[in-house]
Amino acid sequence: MLARIRAKASSWMVKFILGIIVLVFVFLGVESYHMGQQNKAATVNGKVIAVDDYRAEYQALVDQIRRQFGGTVSHEILELFQVREQALQRLIERELLLQEAARYKLQVTDDEVAHAIASMPFFQKDGRFDSGLYQSLLQANGMSVAYFEERQRQDLLLTKLQDLIFGGVQVSEVEALDFYNSENRKVSIEAAIFRPSDFTPSPVSDEEIMARYESHKEVYRTEPMVKAVFLRFDPENFIDQVRVSEEDLRHTYEMRLASYREPERVAARHILIKTENGEAPDVIAAAEKKILELREKILAGADFSDVAREFSQCPSAQDGGNLGVFPKEAMVAPFSRAAFALDEGELSEPVQTRFGWHLIRVDEKLPEGVKPFEAVAEGIRWELQQEKANHAAFDAADQAYDATLAGADLGEVSRVWNLPLHETAFFGRRGPSSGISDGRAFAEAAFSLMEHEVSELLEINEALYLISVVDRMESRIPPLEEVRERVLADMMKEAADALARKRAMEVLTALKNGEDTEETLTSTGLFGRQEAIPQMGSLPALSRAVFSLGQGEYLPEEPVVLEEGYGVFRIIERALPDEAAFMADRDNIKKELRGRKENRMYAQWMASLKSRAKIMIEPAFQREG
Repeated sequence: MLARIRAKASSWMVKFILGIIVLVFVFLGVESYHMGQQNKAATVNGKVIAVDDYRAEYQALVDQIRRQFGGTVSHEILELFQVREQALQRLIERELLLQEAARYKLQVTDDEVAHAIASMPFFQKDGRFDSGLYQSLLQANGMSVAYFEERQRQDLLLTKLQDLIFGGVQVSEVEALDFYNSENRKVSIEAAIFRPSDFTPSPVSDEEIMARYESHKEVYRTEPMVKAVFLRFDPENFIDQVRVSEEDLRHTYEMRLASYREPERVAARHILIKTENGEAPDVIAAAEKKILELREKILAGADFSDVAREFSQCPSAQDGGNLGVFPKEAMVAPFSRAAFALDEGELSEPVQTRFGWHLIRVDEKLPEGVKPFEAVAEGIRWELQQEKANHAAFDAADQAYDATLAGADLGEVSRVWNLPLHETAFFGRRGPSSGISDGRAFAEAAFSLMEHEVSELLEINEALYLISVVDRMESRIPPLEEVRERVLADMMKEAADALARKRAMEVLTALKNGEDTEETLTSTGLFGRQEAIPQMGSLPALSRAVFSLGQGEYLPEEPVVLEEGYGVFRIIERALPDEAAFMADRDNIKKELRGRKENRMYAQWMASLKSRAKIMIEPAFQREG
């Protein structure tokens, strides 16, 4: 289908950028299109969603979350984000949208697909599509051309559907102005905070403590707890046992050769005299005159680095204007064109960009090429060591697990494999308090075991665990003697809270009646919705209450519940933002509001599609998920 593009594309070295590959991988997942659909996760109006597709979508979501949180992600985080449910719902919604596009008889031509792919920057060099790069990137990620192009066709189809459905969404001038005023208006208040810690409740009797305990026994019930021993097979502990040969390094280097290709680069310095977008012509002319003077100074023999240190307005000035080594696409186009046209040691004419006026000197030109084996060998060695250590840890864990199936306990396995046998203190459903990175996953496995039963292999953050419960403590209601201090503390806390709320209500009532509050109220001055309250600090709940009041309302109905107590306030002044600022940002505001409308419309539309669709989730898949 892309034969026309491939035939016209010039042949040049493939450029591989890891970040781009990650983007492609996250966007597409792994290839499952051609893997068949022997197992189905769900059907949508009779159309099968394969388990393989679900797994690819799930992994793409996990990878996104890992990048967001930086590395490993706990079982708890994945549960919090409901990744399993999200993955399946995304696939169901995509299928519903494709079916809706078919109902509207929308189509995407081969030329449209070809143009879309040819426009993707990670398949281009010097702004032109390259078939070699295109095919090598797909191959490197296990994707066929047919799968990728079919996915692009579907995405373009969904874009057409989106334009059809949301094309009529508009935002009026009044809507935009009202939103801007609501988000950017400022208020000034008088306020007071009533903290329970500032109130001293009356002492309570033993009889009152007993009565409280008797009426709240379940509050003090202990959770079930277990004590466990475990073996941990951590790949880091196997690093010293693995060896990476020269042959391994060379083979991996050859297999990844595309990833070590580097574009043409230059090492350069520059001097910048700043101007801003929209600056007056005389200011821009003055900056140009200054850069010309500096150029004459350098041509007359002044050292470029010294001139940069003295006059450049870029942070690189302190290093003599040094920008290091960079490829053409790393800089704005006018700067790159000038830099890459220079010879080594040559000084540029003045160059204007959106940042101002530049002088550029190229120190070194580095041609397109491949990183030599020696430059990447240590990095490859580290990766292969990690990979082999993972395999060694998994192999040892498998053998240990097999030994437990044959009747060995963890103590015996520990001695044979020379691994420390760890023992926990009693712990509940949140897991051990230390020593385990994902306590909830560990606890979930432990609580499913009978006493002295050995778990299956459990993977937590790239380490494997074998767990055995050695003792168990059932849930119970402790006698009053054990929890008397807790009961008393709870009573005093509630009483102090009640006193604080009562006083807050008294002050609010006095303000409503125009009476003297006998309290010193803090005057804040003007502040915005997203700003800390002057004289009081960051109090999100109080800010929300203040800005939730309508025009003509000055007092809340009830004291505001805060983390530290109760707040009472009275609005003294409201100030609307400058309308000129709104006009300057009007288009962005309308764009944001249009996006919000589209999101609400999409949610309603999708809910309607789902309510009319026949969606069946397979029982086997439900057991897996």
